[in-house]
Amino acid sequence: MGFIMRNWWKLAVAFIVAGAILFLAGWTMGARGGSVYADKSGLHVVQPDGYTNFTIDEQNLQPFNNVNISAYSPSIEFVPSDHYGLQACLPTAAGAPEWSDANGTLTVNAKSDEFTLNLFGFVNEPTDYVKVYYPASAGFTGLTLETASGDISVPKITVGDFSAASVSGSINAEVEGFTTASVSSSSGDVTFNGSGNSAGLKVKTVSGGIKAGLNGCTQADVSSGSGDITLTGGEGTALTIESSSGYITAQNIKSSALTAQTVSGNVNITGDMRGQTSAKSTSGDVSLAAAGSADQYSYDLTSISGDITVDGQRMGSPARPAAGAPAENTILANTDSGNIRLDFNR
Repeated sequence: MGFIMRNWWKLAVAFIVAGAILFLAGWTMGARGGSVYADKSGLHVVQPDGYTNFTIDEQNLQPFNNVNISAYSPSIEFVPSDHYGLQACLPTAAGAPEWSDANGTLTVNAKSDEFTLNLFGFVNEPTDYVKVYYPASAGFTGLTLETASGDISVPKITVGDFSAASVSGSINAEVEGFTTASVSSSSGDVTFNGSGNSAGLKVKTVSGGIKAGLNGCTQADVSSGSGDITLTGGEGTALTIESSSGYITAQNIKSSALTAQTVSGNVNITGDMRGQTSAKSTSGDVSLAAAGSADQYSYDLTSISGDITVDGQRMGSPARPAAGAPAENTILANTDSGNIRLDFNR
């Protein structure tokens, strides 16, 4: 282990060079493609014809109220219909994926221990997919959906606990009545609309953008490393929004407490902001438009080098209202080099 740690860069270079040589060799020999995959039994080389297109087409399943799908590459799509069914195409070199509809739970497991690396060109595989058919009026106790590189698409659906995760694919879901929901993608975009009496929502990306509707959500935590975040709605929501370099936009928000923070992006918030609202950007601008009148809010606005305006009037930093009776709501805004704008009755 010590040798590997001391010489990791030499090993990395060796693997890269070896891979390049193999790629060029395959290219010059006119190979159609191939792959290497590793599993518990060792390292395997697979030619294109070694892949098996495992297909499922079952359109008369017993009703199910839970769905668990875990797969490496396929897209996952829910299709409203008049019956319960499953359709899938899952190319694999390591054996048939597992699936079951026992005990009211639809399970698809196509995420084996294999690690696949394409060599000698590209394997000509069909598009991987999993499609779940269900009556449009059906409700679900739980949905757990996981894919590494595929997209996830869930139309308007009623579910208690909802979880969707993709590494590089996008996620588009509209979920009603959920109690908890967790949606994440590393580099794909996320579009999520939630409604109903929902206590907890978490949406997270590394570089993908986020668009989310928060109707009925009483608590939401939304974050992105470098993607932009756009939120709408809310129902007295306790809301936390964080981004490193993306823009934050929250429109027609109805919040009971709100924290929005980004390093280099702008922050733009409009709506009925109750309790304490805190907005911060290191180098971006901060713009706030509160639905209430000025006498309902106290505020503390600071900027080191930017301008501050309140209801169109330019003020110095820190900007605070004239001393008076304590207000029931508080707005805090801070930026180092950006401007701050605060307006009321919007």
